[in-house]
Amino acid sequence: MKIRIVLASLCLMAGCEHLLYGQAQAVSPQESSKVSLLESVRAALENHPLLRSQQAQVEINRGLREQASGAFDRIDQTTFSNDLQTTPLTAGQQLTNRDAGLVGASQKVHSTNFGLSLDQPLRNGMELTGGIQTGRSVDNLFAATGVNSSTMNLTLRIPLLRGRGRRVAAATEEAAKSEVDAASLDLQHLAAQLTSNVATSYWTLVAARRSVAIAVDAEQRGRTYLDDVQQLVKADHAPANDLHEVVANLAQRTSSRISAEQQLVSAEQQLSLDMGTNVDDLVRQRLEPTDTLPDGEGQALPSDSSESIRYYVEQALQRRADCHASRVRVEEQGILFQAARNRLLPQLDLNAFGGYSGLQEGRSVGNFYSDAFQGIHGPSAGLGLTYTFPHRNQAAHGALLQAQGANRQAELQNKELERTIGSSVVVAVEAARSAIVRVKQARAAVRSFQSALTGERDKYSGGIGSIVEILTVEDKLNSALSDEVQAELNYALAVVQFRFATGTLLSAGQGTQSLSYENFVSAPFQGAPLDKQ
Repeated sequence: MKIRIVLASLCLMAGCEHLLYGQAQAVSPQESSKVSLLESVRAALENHPLLRSQQAQVEINRGLREQASGAFDRIDQTTFSNDLQTTPLTAGQQLTNRDAGLVGASQKVHSTNFGLSLDQPLRNGMELTGGIQTGRSVDNLFAATGVNSSTMNLTLRIPLLRGRGRRVAAATEEAAKSEVDAASLDLQHLAAQLTSNVATSYWTLVAARRSVAIAVDAEQRGRTYLDDVQQLVKADHAPANDLHEVVANLAQRTSSRISAEQQLVSAEQQLSLDMGTNVDDLVRQRLEPTDTLPDGEGQALPSDSSESIRYYVEQALQRRADCHASRVRVEEQGILFQAARNRLLPQLDLNAFGGYSGLQEGRSVGNFYSDAFQGIHGPSAGLGLTYTFPHRNQAAHGALLQAQGANRQAELQNKELERTIGSSVVVAVEAARSAIVRVKQARAAVRSFQSALTGERDKYSGGIGSIVEILTVEDKLNSALSDEVQAELNYALAVVQFRFATGTLLSAGQGTQSLSYENFVSAPFQGAPLDKQ
């Protein structure tokens, strides 16, 4: 960084001058911690509570996505039962049974049943259900040897109208997936925002420390003026009225120094907050930046032609994570809208059934399991239609209105975001251009006032000037020095604004970000196209 030369003191009696180089450092009773710009940004990305909160939101959305996917989980069910049922018989029933050679006052049925079933909803809207049921029945009257039977079946439900197709049947799941993607993009955009905030606060702190240095130097020179004039008045080489001027001037400079120190404290605290610093460190730690404000004087002006502006805006719409997130949410609401519109259709399902049954007598364990493969006389099959439709279907109409409104709202929000981004790019380009020009003019003003001050000092030493004229010119020089700092700060902030507006501060869609110091000190798109002549 270019070292600035400032006037330190003037010895009017001897006609000599002293120059101080560099910047004064404010003394702090608190612990000082040196930090670079990249370290500040890295701390924010690692520690900031808002970033952790958004990461938690991503996890919440992932949980909602898993819940939505649960609608297509296969459900397996296994049942087993073993029971004995005794039924008393009437005298007539006993007599009838006796004629058939069956003796007994009651009927005892011992049943054992085992079942295995599955239900698999498919993401195309179809549903597959099936299973196997096997059982044994032993009857003391009619089936003393035991009867083993089994049934295997498979049913496929095919929606023909409502609920047909993946975009409709899996709409909730697809929307939940989209929301996870959108929340992840929100996280990236928040990271870019925090990076922009940290860079802004960092450069503001650098400028605040320089402003304090200027104010401290000016106050010290004011004291030197006061001491010198007091000596001149005492020696009858200057009128006593000059003391009033230098006393008032010193008081004003002291007030300016106090104000600058207060702004420095505010700037330190703001940077600490943006870095995600904990409460204890906020209280006891003072930050000392190690980087200096970037030099904007030698930078090329970003092109402000209509074609270049259009190019900047296009790049911003392609790069910015918030713009990507907005588009994802438009697609998400479109999916839900299509699904809601499908629910207006009647439910018409085609049901296809197939299976077989087996029968095996015997009371051994092998008979219980072999009935699924023996005693089969042929397949069973069926085909049918099921039609269901509510008379008014108000629930579907209400859901459609809600989804239609949400879809329209998402589209309008996306358009508004694009408009806002476009406007911010235009403002950022002009801010960068004016900041570069302002740095040049501010430094020229400093040089001119330094020359003017030297002339006023020479005139006063020759007895043809006045202390008032010297103080007036030096106050203008101090203002010019402060304006130079503000101009350099404006350039640094304009770069950050330009980068953030165009999405070139951090890259969207990348899990791992590479932070470059160059991104914070130079404008993007140096090779932007110009209007064709």
